[in-house]
Amino acid sequence: MRTVAVMLPMCATLARVAAMDAKRLKEIAAVCIDICKDCEDECRKHEKHHAECKACAESCAACIVECKKVTDA
Repeated sequence: MRTVAVMLPMCATLARVAAMDAKRLKEIAAVCIDICKDCEDECRKHEKHHAECKACAESCAACIVECKKVTDA
């Protein structure tokens, strides 16, 4: 649950910064990749038992793919 509690405000911030096409978008997206990876890893441990964990892990994986497009990674 801790990784989700960190991931949610990070992704909300990323969305706001992206909407403003902020100067530091690439840097924020890079941090978001790391945070989403931590969350995805933790949620994968529980995805067979909890549909919410599976959905969260899949969302984090999708966010990582999109963030990598922004960071050119």
